Amino acid sequence: MGDWIQGLDIAQYQPNTDFSAVSDGGFRFVFAKATEGAKSRGGGYVDPTFRDNWAKLVALDPRKRGGLYRGAYHFARPDHSKRGCGRAAGVAEAQWFCEVLKKVGDCREGCLPPVLDYEKSNNCSPADNAKWIRGFLDTIQHELGRPGMLYTGPKVWRSQLGGCADFIDELLWVVTWSKSKPEPAPMPVGADWPWTFWQWSAGGSNNYYGQVPGVMNKDCDIDRFSGDEAALAALALLGDRTQGATTGAGR
Repeated sequence: MGDWIQGLDIAQYQPNTDFSAVSDGGFRFVFAKATEGAKSRGGGYVDPTFRDNWAKLVALDPRKRGGLYRGAYHFARPDHSKRGCGRAAGVAEAQWFCEVLKKVGDCREGCLPPVLDYEKSNNCSPADNAKWIRGFLDTIQHELGRPGMLYTGPKVWRSQLGGCADFIDELLWVVTWSKSKPEPAPMPVGADWPWTFWQWSAGGSNNYYGQVPGVMNKDCDIDRFSGDEAALAALALLGDRTQGATTGAGR
């Protein structure tokens, strides 16, 4: 499968993760779930393991032995929006995500781009879903001062976005689970949309990696990075930020 730089993404389903063991197992980055949906009068949803995970990851400087690059993601709920379809609903969810990230801090050096996890089906039109995503990404850029990254897959993009090609200049974290394919399935956009991260292994029958050191739950998502160590550092605002391969289509 090649000499890939690999990492994982976690949430409350992987409690008490031993990140030092993860690093010792050869992994270089971890994305942790931060939030889901929008803030309401009673507050908003924060993954119960996020703050603890984040503090532990911040302590593991990726420039040092045993360190890890860190990233945070927001699980989109366009299917639960009280603001209806379109841009305003996406903005509302991004504002909640940014509020939580600002409170925990350390979202610059050593931190990978903030992620929008877009995978839930909804009853909105493809055009309105595109406006939702654009509103979210624009808000990330405005509030955090850096571009976000979009996690999604071909099936979701085809059914919910109608193959929209408006986002091919955005960073892509693609999900297509495969045991043997050297590259993920292409996104159905009628144009080249190079991937930055690829979630290739998950849980259950899609667990193609096996047990991850330091993770109690055997079901854990595994991801590959498309570039080399220098490109990963640049993506995390460390090293030479002119490095290429941060959106390359693999090796």
